[in-house]
Amino acid sequence: MSGSKVEAPKPSKEETELNQLNLEIIKRQMAEDELLRPFVLSAMRLVETPEGELRQMTDEEYRGTLDPVELQAYENLILQQERQTKALKGELPLSEALVQQKATEFKNFKEAMARAGNPITGEDPGSAIANTTSGFQGLKTFNERWGLVEDAERRGELTTGQQTLTQSLGVASDIGIRDWTKLAAFPTRTSGILTGISQAMQPIQYQKSLEYNASMQTAANKAGLLGDIGGLAGMGLMAMASDPKMKKDIVRKTGKDESRALKLVKGTKSYDYRYKEESSSAPKRVGLMADEAPASIVTPDRKGIFPMKQVGLLTMATKELANKVERLEKRRAS
Repeated sequence: MSGSKVEAPKPSKEETELNQLNLEIIKRQMAEDELLRPFVLSAMRLVETPEGELRQMTDEEYRGTLDPVELQAYENLILQQERQTKALKGELPLSEALVQQKATEFKNFKEAMARAGNPITGEDPGSAIANTTSGFQGLKTFNERWGLVEDAERRGELTTGQQTLTQSLGVASDIGIRDWTKLAAFPTRTSGILTGISQAMQPIQYQKSLEYNASMQTAANKAGLLGDIGGLAGMGLMAMASDPKMKKDIVRKTGKDESRALKLVKGTKSYDYRYKEESSSAPKRVGLMADEAPASIVTPDRKGIFPMKQVGLLTMATKELANKVERLEKRRAS
């Protein structure tokens, strides 16, 4: 019936229980996440400061989070990385066996060159000196050959070191896998909370939708009732009480207010439209879209417009226009 109030249906017992269950799941997940937070941050090598900010752990702090087995594996890994770096820079010393072999061969080389009449002086191939052309060439060949041998050992050290380093990383996989598993689980864990929130909000959103539709239908019914009264008794019955004796906190609007009102009206778009409940043969209405209208005339939820506030805004804008026309006419007359 026109003008009757439409009540939104109450949530069912099942909906209420489901909503409560979802909320309990969310609270439990949030509590678990709070308990897991220190372990997750540790796995990510992060520390939370007293100010609530996150920073990277120092090496000493990270070592403090490891158990004895993990710590030994971590220290071995660091040592192997340092050895590999020295090998790449050519700073890794040669093996004692190779050094001894080189010294023995150099001694035999000197003796052979001396018997051939090409003496070599010096105890080390790098500082040795030859006095003949044959001796110089022989010493050069010896150093070149041993340069290749030493380079081959360093390359072998690089290969072996890389393999050892890779194996060590595999041995330390317990640390790595656990760290990365926690790291990967950290962002996805909140997805359960978000799903729970979404599920918990569904009945609430549905209920709010019903309430809003009911309020809109009630407003439409009331508007229809007022329209019926206006049609029967004339528009005079639609007046709103405006006697100053019935008002308080009265403040007169200034010229600046009127100027701002004109700018607001000028920047507002007007539309022809019908409400979705109306048939396509119903006359189109003329008005504004609440989400585009000036904030001073819309309802708090920005879904409706206060007609009397709109009238006030239009009155101020019209007055500002009238003043502008009057000033232009005076200027033209002069």
